[in-house]
Amino acid sequence: MTRRAPTREAAAFILSALAALVTVGCGASGPRPMAEPVPYYRYPDIPGQNNLRLISMLTDPAAGRFAQGTAAPAEGPVERTIMKPVAVASAADHTVFVLDYGRGRIYRMTYGLNGELRGNSMLPRSGRVFPSAVDLEVTPAGDLWVVDSRLKSVFVISPNGDIIDSISSGFERPVGIAYHPLQQRMLVADLAGNAIVTFDLAAHHVATHNAGTGLRLEAPSYLAVGPEGRIYVVEALSARVRVFNSDWDSVGTFGGIGDGPGYFARPKGVVVDADSRIYVADALFDNVQIFREDGELLLTLGSTGSGLGEFWQPTGLALDSQERVYVADAFNRRVQVFGWEEAADR
Repeated sequence: MTRRAPTREAAAFILSALAALVTVGCGASGPRPMAEPVPYYRYPDIPGQNNLRLISMLTDPAAGRFAQGTAAPAEGPVERTIMKPVAVASAADHTVFVLDYGRGRIYRMTYGLNGELRGNSMLPRSGRVFPSAVDLEVTPAGDLWVVDSRLKSVFVISPNGDIIDSISSGFERPVGIAYHPLQQRMLVADLAGNAIVTFDLAAHHVATHNAGTGLRLEAPSYLAVGPEGRIYVVEALSARVRVFNSDWDSVGTFGGIGDGPGYFARPKGVVVDADSRIYVADALFDNVQIFREDGELLLTLGSTGSGLGEFWQPTGLALDSQERVYVADAFNRRVQVFGWEEAADR
């Protein structure tokens, strides 16, 4: 695989985020020394290429920068207003949505190109709490779709924060959700129903793909769509990732139950970047594994712990327009953000 050179916009944002990484709280006056080195990852089989680095974190949505309030400083406490982040979504206008299972609410934060916070709010605007919301996705128009597994419903929230629709029939236990840009459809994984249910962006049911239509799944939980329209389905029961084309023909599988590299114990969120790299979070192994399009393991990101670059039950994953990788680090009460960069002399 090849990597495109980062744009000036991406480089400026990353430099700003790195500068802000060591500051804490809304009124931070300047950088503080880090308590530990910033993690840096490299493909083991391609030395010096495609390096992945921790660039920022979030624990406090009121922070002045995305990196503030988070980065384990050498002195002073870390503010943690997020209780249990389980999912993340990113919009094209530099808006980040964090689903907080602990509070049953969604944080919406919009950042400028320099990383400065433009505004933050909690959704929905009505103050309604979702008792068991587990995943979310944003449409190109800015509508937010939220899956609540206990309510067996999917809610649609408008850009101004109002709940404008809900889908509450036909699900047994909805979990994951993903937008298919080529089909302009929203896909919802129904774990207990062993089905993938699709909707148009007006929240109208389009199709249900299950054993009755020839699609046999083993507890589908999370979903992602690749740049060419391939659909990636995490199966909770078999602990593998199934790959389908846009017509739901099977084109591959990888993973499975195991304790070695390339295998899973409790796979959760999945995302696919523009180079068809596949990222899968594992909530038991406390890592994110990154695979090639053919299922070959590229590298493993993170390990168990609460330090920088470590995870405690990572769940949701997201990518933004610059392919920064957002990891919802649930029990560490934070979101960690990683970015790709060109080879460095290290």
